[in-house]
Amino acid sequence: VAERGYASLRFDFPGSGDSTAPFTLNNIPDQQYEAKLAFDYLARLDNVDETRLGVVGFSLDGIVGANLAAADERVQALVLWSTPGDVGFRFSDRYEQYYAEAKANGYADVDLGFTRVDLSATFFESTWASYPLHDIRGYRNPLLVVVGENDAEIPGQAPLFILNSGSYDATMIIVPDADHIFNVLTDDQTNAEYVIDTTAKWISEKL
Repeated sequence: VAERGYASLRFDFPGSGDSTAPFTLNNIPDQQYEAKLAFDYLARLDNVDETRLGVVGFSLDGIVGANLAAADERVQALVLWSTPGDVGFRFSDRYEQYYAEAKANGYADVDLGFTRVDLSATFFESTWASYPLHDIRGYRNPLLVVVGENDAEIPGQAPLFILNSGSYDATMIIVPDADHIFNVLTDDQTNAEYVIDTTAKWISEKL
């Protein structure tokens, strides 16, 4: 995206990236608030055109991104990577034992398959109380939904983001043979590079 002349901002939620805070501080409402602060900061930068702003959200951050985009008319393009839709219904059974552990011990050590995180009971409760498929109804601008073909439940939910959104320009891409993180931890980076290149090209066209 930078090569196409677009500025971008990435930031770390507690326990992510360079953050030294514990991941157990995370919950969806706080992440939505922090995302709004980051978005406002980006919009105020002198070299950023406030009329041409977009949001990219991956997985859990897609839930946060959908909420931000629906609530802020400045978001002119939204990209959702591997974003779950009906979070409570799809994931409550899978994480029920982790939730019980978190309530008993203060947190649960959760194996996501590609990484491990410590999640609080509040995090589980706030996730299950989130409704990204409902939030997306308030979004009206261009939408790109990208999912991996082998990403368990997610591909079946992707069309619902398209159908539920108020977007006049919605596109869905299912990446063949790709998992939740587009095989980025394997030696073959073809799918990961395809997702990045396709997203950058789409953003440059829509903004």
